Amino acid sequence: MPSETHRHTSEVSTDEIAELLWSLVEDPELESPEAEDRSLAELGVDAVGLLDLWEAVCEEFGERSLGPEFDPTLFESTMTVRTAAGVMATLFSRQAADS
Repeated sequence: MPSETHRHTSEVSTDEIAELLWSLVEDPELESPEAEDRSLAELGVDAVGLLDLWEAVCEEFGERSLGPEFDPTLFESTMTVRTAAGVMATLFSRQAADS
């Protein structure tokens, strides 16, 4: 029997990813709307943290095959949570379209 694969079969929205990212990087002193305009760097996320966030998103949404195939320069710590979520959602959409 073939092993079970963990592939994402439906689109993941920017909102869904942003919600996960926010839960991982939230600053308890900020309200969510205030954080929309803050960069990931301002929330304490560096280059290594960006890769960790991407791995967490892949794990959460079951797209394990996607992680190693992306260009790490797509993400920058100057991005806001919402911008990073949008890039990640686009990557998921492309992967789903290629499947």
